[in-house]
Amino acid sequence: MHVAASDERDSQWERRRSTFRVYFFTEPGPGYSVSTFDVADATFTEAKTWADDAAGDRRYSIALVSSDEHRQRGVVWLLGHDLNDIS
Repeated sequence: MHVAASDERDSQWERRRSTFRVYFFTEPGPGYSVSTFDVADATFTEAKTWADDAAGDRRYSIALVSSDEHRQRGVVWLLGHDLNDIS
């Protein structure tokens, strides 16, 4: 990890509401079973509150849904990770 001072004025844009993907994990066998939900037009706090309420006894992770320069969708992990990713 690297930490450096930054200038808050170097951002050219910002988003107040985004789409977050919530991954719920349950352990039926050797790996985790996964259910995913997109929480759209939300803040991270709203998505996390929804996940807390919906989780029950399941573990969960949250990612920001985004697109790269080729318009391919992907995710940026914000809380946790894919529990089936053993790498």
